[in-house]
Amino acid sequence: MLYTARSYYSLRYGTMPPEKLVEEAGKRNIGALAITDINNSSACLDFAELCRKSNIQPICGMEFRVSGHYLYTCIARNERGLEEINRHLTEHNLQQKPLSSSAPEFDNVFVLYAPGSMPASRLRENEYTGIRPWEAGKLWTDDYQKNSGKLLAHCPVAFAKVEDYEFHRHLRAIDQSTLLDKLDERHVANRMEYFLTPRDLKRIYANNPLLLLNASALLAQCSFSFNRSTPRNRRTFTGSHYDDRLLLEKLAFDGLKYRYGNDKRALQRVRDELQVIDKLGFCSYFLITWDIIRYAMYRGFYHVGRGSGGNSVVAYCLRITDIDPMELNLYFERFINPQRTSPPDFDIDFSWTERDEVLDYIFKRYGRHHTALLGTINTFRNSSIIRELGKVYGLPKSEIDELVDRPGDPMLQSGLTKKIFDYGSRLIDFPNYRSIHAGGVLISEEPITNYTALDLPPKGFPTTQWDMYVAEEIGFEKLDILSQRGIAHIGECVDIVRENRRQKIDVHRISEFKSDPEINERLYQGEAIGCFYIESPAMRGLLKKLKCRDYLRLVAASSIIRPGVAKSGMMKEYIHRFHNPGSFSYLHPVFEEHLGETFGIMVYQEDVIKIAHHFAGLDLSDADILRRAMSGKFRSRRELDRIENSFFDNCRDRGYPAGLAAEVWRQMASFSGYAFCKAHSASYAVESYQSLYLKTHFPHEFHVAVINNFGGFYRTWVYVNEARRYGAKIEVPCVNSGRYKTSIRGNVITIGLIHIRSLETQPGKQIEAERMQYGEFKSLGDFIERVPAGMEQVKILIRSGAFRFTGKSKKELLWEAHFLTTKEKKSPFGRKLFGEPVATYSLPPMHDTPLEDAWDEIELLGFPLTLSRFDMLQTSYRGDVMAAGLPGNSGKKVRMVGDLVTTKYVRTVRKEIMQFGCFLDHKGEFFDTVNFPSALKKYPFTGPGVYLVEGRVSEEFGFPSVEVHKMARLPAYPDPRSE
Repeated sequence: MLYTARSYYSLRYGTMPPEKLVEEAGKRNIGALAITDINNSSACLDFAELCRKSNIQPICGMEFRVSGHYLYTCIARNERGLEEINRHLTEHNLQQKPLSSSAPEFDNVFVLYAPGSMPASRLRENEYTGIRPWEAGKLWTDDYQKNSGKLLAHCPVAFAKVEDYEFHRHLRAIDQSTLLDKLDERHVANRMEYFLTPRDLKRIYANNPLLLLNASALLAQCSFSFNRSTPRNRRTFTGSHYDDRLLLEKLAFDGLKYRYGNDKRALQRVRDELQVIDKLGFCSYFLITWDIIRYAMYRGFYHVGRGSGGNSVVAYCLRITDIDPMELNLYFERFINPQRTSPPDFDIDFSWTERDEVLDYIFKRYGRHHTALLGTINTFRNSSIIRELGKVYGLPKSEIDELVDRPGDPMLQSGLTKKIFDYGSRLIDFPNYRSIHAGGVLISEEPITNYTALDLPPKGFPTTQWDMYVAEEIGFEKLDILSQRGIAHIGECVDIVRENRRQKIDVHRISEFKSDPEINERLYQGEAIGCFYIESPAMRGLLKKLKCRDYLRLVAASSIIRPGVAKSGMMKEYIHRFHNPGSFSYLHPVFEEHLGETFGIMVYQEDVIKIAHHFAGLDLSDADILRRAMSGKFRSRRELDRIENSFFDNCRDRGYPAGLAAEVWRQMASFSGYAFCKAHSASYAVESYQSLYLKTHFPHEFHVAVINNFGGFYRTWVYVNEARRYGAKIEVPCVNSGRYKTSIRGNVITIGLIHIRSLETQPGKQIEAERMQYGEFKSLGDFIERVPAGMEQVKILIRSGAFRFTGKSKKELLWEAHFLTTKEKKSPFGRKLFGEPVATYSLPPMHDTPLEDAWDEIELLGFPLTLSRFDMLQTSYRGDVMAAGLPGNSGKKVRMVGDLVTTKYVRTVRKEIMQFGCFLDHKGEFFDTVNFPSALKKYPFTGPGVYLVEGRVSEEFGFPSVEVHKMARLPAYPDPRSE
């Protein structure tokens, strides 16, 4: 019997994961099973391994459809057959051409058509007509009867049992974006597409036993095996392993002189690393990464090498990273060890404006047949499930919102909502759509299509149909080529300084930055708005609590701020031990020996490996599996359970008290999904220092670069406030003195046209280009003559203040624009060669008020510039104390007035909501609040604006905040434009 199963990787169609398919087949004593997901091979390699472990013959294939219409099913005769199927789909995906109704010629693939879609007499030798169970009793035409050898029993499977048909229909309704009762049956599987037993099929095909024999004959020709232990990456860089080793040694020793001079200890470390790298076969991996960095440096692209790669001195010598492992005493075994069970990975950050050029180089350098972006599978989660099912049942958006917000509310319970939650519970973690991994790139020795079909997402680069977990398990080593806006603002700031100050600066002088007293004082004071990774309220608070004045302390802070360490309570304990080094006891002497630098607290991934190995006696391979599991890069729960058992068994064997072993495991488990390795934290700290250098010595240019890259922790207006706070003069957009992006001359910052809401991109960019080529605009009329913007766009520019160079009020300009656009027609030939006199009109005096301008700016920019939000208040009260006075008022009750910057909410142990607030006082200084559940219920945040806050000042390790007792948003003057 030929069973062809669609798993849940047949998106919003199949109802079972591959594991469930194999389990159900085993229950029914099915000896062979084919997986034929719709237009993808995501599950094939996992499925084959699952079948092998269950003594079921795995067969791989694919079902081809166009717009939901069934075309044919391909069955791979062997591994070469799956490669042919993958190439066939990939060709259509990459060329974006539709599939035809007939399959191409294959050498190692069987093709099944549905009855009626292809005459039996026209079928090739490898092609058949599959008769499905509900078609077995039909009468066939003479053509089929004469070619009975071309007919076989075909049992497609989409759900485990007939009762699951309704679940399948829900998936199809979600896919089709239609109501359940309006679902077109053409888009739904047949009710008989469930796991029929072999006995069922013998009964169904009793009158056509030849169909079963033909199916068995086809199965007998199929076999599929896959060696998951073979490395898949490009094997050599130079063409031979020997030459790779020699080249890597040459580059490493050259780089050693550049990085360390004649340091003998570094020389020995490089030799040791090279030996391990060569033994594990990773020379080409290092060389390919070096090649990518070499290209980036040639192009002048700034990069940051981070992650576990920073533990390698060889990587440092190759300039892949700027992290000195010797200085930080980094644990090389975290990156590579002789017992490592997975290949290493480098994380290389580029500017978001340059990353695609680097990727383009990689694809062209190593070939599109051998290079692909790594895919990822996005799943149904949480509120999205309720929303999708709510739409399927036709619920109004308001009712769906209520269900999402209050899922446990008894008032919302009904038979319908019970169905939604019942089906929703089954949908959790079901694949929803395929996407692109944040940065993973694969460079393969064999064509990538040997292992997967490829998609072509909007990015334009071929992308695998399976994710990083499959990639690692079948032997791939990914490179992470990532984009980051923090890098972009550093690079752009350098360019702006060159233009504004005629000064060339080098942001790679990291050792100088680390010893710069001005930079370290800014770090200590938390003066870090706009600086990569250290600008959030929580991080600035941590810097003050740790009295952070140096690089090494910042490295630790970058890791202990992570949720795993913070949530476990170890962040607070770390701060306490930092301030009170003699007031604590180490859990065990091993902790003092290996974690003395961090006061006996596990802060980095390496610490987990050290404790697992030295405290519990796990070997390095198991410790590495534990590390991967706790960093979210391992999906085998069974393997993690095995290691957990080994951990406790070893602790018992070593005579540790049960409570001690449990506490150590708790601390290690708190890292799950959030742990940083030390090199990662160090690379973040380097980038933070680069940002701090620019903010300290070139603050105006720095703030402009941050504003232009839109990627900071805060909204744009906060960075505008920071620029003003540092002494810059801020001006609204201007068609003559401004640019499309925010710009600076001297200490005058002009907000860019890009920030004007509703201003279209094309006219926005054309304004700057026209002015640069033909000179400044002389008047509004001259602008309208030269830029084809349209009346609505001109009105937006006028109201934003972009024509203030004319000296006319906005009201006058709006009238003038109306006259010009209604009484004059544009030349059909575009810009005139010779300027003509622009007609002038006499209007009565009309004036704008600052309040009107401020409201225009709020509408069009999102924040006021002419006035501050404090100036717009109906009260002149600004509070009893300013942010700068909080440290001297600890324990006292205060009243403060602050412009709300951001909030963060958390759930208490009692599952109540509390929030943390961040505000600016009227002098532009930050202060923080803690809003406990009892006060928050009575006095909640009610949106952006200026608040009156009353509460008590509390101080923790020198960092003050206000515990809120009462809070209310203050009224502003109403918008006078509506009068």
